[in-house]
Amino acid sequence: MFYQLMPQAVIYSISSLQQKESCKAEKSFTPLFVMSKAITLNLDKLSCLTCRMAMFCSRSELWAEELNLPGECAQHLSTVEDGARVFRAGRLLKYLYVVRAGSIKTIVCDGQGEERIMGFHMPGDVLGLEAISTGAHTCAAVALEKSSICHIPYRRLQRLCSHEPELCRDLAVLISDEITHKHQMMLILGRNRAAAKIAALLVNLSTRFRGRGFPAQRFSLSMSRHDIGCFLGLALETVSRLLGKIQQKGIIEVDRRSIRILDLGQLQELAQG
Repeated sequence: MFYQLMPQAVIYSISSLQQKESCKAEKSFTPLFVMSKAITLNLDKLSCLTCRMAMFCSRSELWAEELNLPGECAQHLSTVEDGARVFRAGRLLKYLYVVRAGSIKTIVCDGQGEERIMGFHMPGDVLGLEAISTGAHTCAAVALEKSSICHIPYRRLQRLCSHEPELCRDLAVLISDEITHKHQMMLILGRNRAAAKIAALLVNLSTRFRGRGFPAQRFSLSMSRHDIGCFLGLALETVSRLLGKIQQKGIIEVDRRSIRILDLGQLQELAQG
């Protein structure tokens, strides 16, 4: 989501995030977004350093006794299988959700019951912010692959914000970044030429991968061609045909869901069209 890493003052020792045994997750994984030859990364370090909710986890432990916070963990983990929902539209806001590993799509249904994809989310992204104003989720979140999700108790976060002005400011910045991301998505969807939409989406993903410490020019698309078409308002055949044409121009290399950007400058130029 075009998120930048938090200021150095906010980057704290990973040891301060250690949870109870019930809250521990596996220590390493091969990133699901990255091609099979990627180096295995440390999941705890990668997720926490790129997570915009990291300040909450550290401060929650410090304030737990003084504020008489509930006994539940500051955050707990769950594994969501491919195609399963993280949350449904209409569910009351109880948690904010951080993608720890894997990938998620957010969807809404229109008046005719048609599913519309609102966005794709990768490790470090925070889901559920749209529910803060109404107290209920206005969209659903569905796993694009087997994913690991951190659940951040929202009421606990509210109580901490009343005692931690810096945490409250970080939350405001997070919401602002979400609005900026939505503006970026509107620019992609507003492009007239289908090829420009495809190129802009690839540039967007490349930028986000770079911000997470993943390779920016070699990655795998966890979403299907159908999902890409649904998001961009294009037919499945159009998505496949345009990816082929962009490859023929020597701008990208496509191998099923694997993408290699050969000429980022040309791809960015195409995205402006």
